[in-house]
This record gives sequence, C-alpha cells and structure tokens, in this order.
Amino acid sequence: MIHNYARQAPVTMALSLVMVIIWLATAAQAGSLANNAHSSLGEQLLLYPQQLDPVSIVGNMFMHFGATHLVMNTIMLLLIGREIEMSLRDPWLYATVFLVSGLGADAAIVHFHPNSVVAGVSGVLYSFMALLIGIAFRRRSDLRAPIILIAVNLAYSLLAPGISLWGHLGGLCAGVFLIPAMIWPQRKAVQWIVVLTVGAVALGLTLLPV
Repeated sequence: MIHNYARQAPVTMALSLVMVIIWLATAAQAGSLANNAHSSLGEQLLLYPQQLDPVSIVGNMFMHFGATHLVMNTIMLLLIGREIEMSLRDPWLYATVFLVSGLGADAAIVHFHPNSVVAGVSGVLYSFMALLIGIAFRRRSDLRAPIILIAVNLAYSLLAPGISLWGHLGGLCAGVFLIPAMIWPQRKAVQWIVVLTVGAVALGLTLLPV
C-alpha cells in the first residue's frame, strides 16, 4: 500500500516525511512532544510576519505545533495532495504549486494578521481544496463535494480557537487563482505561466512592506 502510494504521489509522500522529520527534530530539541515550537529549529521555522526571512517564509509550511496539529495536517495532505499531484502529472509543477499555495497564505497573514505567529501546511491544504474544484470542473463531475469540503473547513476555521483564519483564506485565494492550471493539464506552458504568475504576486505581496 505504501509502495503504491509512493509511486502515485512521490512528492506528496516526500513532503509529508519532511513535516514528520521536522516535528521529530523540534520535539527532540524541546524535550516535549506538545511544545516542540520551543526549540531552536522551531523558532527559525515559525512565521513572524514582522520579522520575515527566507527560511521562515518557506519553512513555516513544514512546521507544526504539537503532534495533533501534525497528524491532522499530514493526513489531509496525503489525501488531497495525491489527487492534485496525480492530476498535474509533473512533480516539479506540483512542488511549485505547493510552494505558491503556501506563499498565498503567507501574504494574507503578513497583511491581515501581522501580530500572529504561524506555522503549518493548512494554508496549502486550502489552496488544494480550491484546486479540487478545478479538477471536478475539468472532469465534468459534481462540484458540490469540493465546495462542501471548503465550506465545512472554513466553518471550523471560524469556530475553533487558535486557528489562522487569514492563512487559510490566503491559501484558498491562491488556489482559486491557480485553478486554470488544473483545467488545462495538456498545456504545460499555460500551467507554468499561471503558477509562476500567481507565485510572483504572492511573494511580492508577502515582501511588500505593511
């Protein structure tokens, strides 16, 4: 089963393993499974919107607060990420979509929740949920399932304490703008133009002074 998954979605598997390894490393440094952020590596990877640096801009996507946060996000990534990766059929493009999705979350956090301290892959997951709509549209399948998935998760973001709502909304917006890349999988040039354009805008907004 693991072998089949790795063959179908090798990048998703690798990204998930990176998240687990980072959590293990930070937990070992902190001497705590729940308070792993209180470690030297954890501090480097956390996104502090008012103190941006290249490591945290990307690294926060792989950093998680405690085992529960990690497990929930990893399961979601393994489930949704495989669908996106198999649909794109290009590991480099998929990895770039992952990065751009995270940058969309970063940009929203920097401008709308600048006093927060954020980590986790959930912004990417919201982008991927939007991309599921693009896949459903291309396949002419029922759009209600991905829309309901987004609605339920947004409701959870609004009701649950300690959730980065702006990070989720930023990731979702990035995903909406990335949808054209899912609709025309046979046009690689178009896909790359869409993804790189959204990425450039998201990075520019992240680095734009508040």
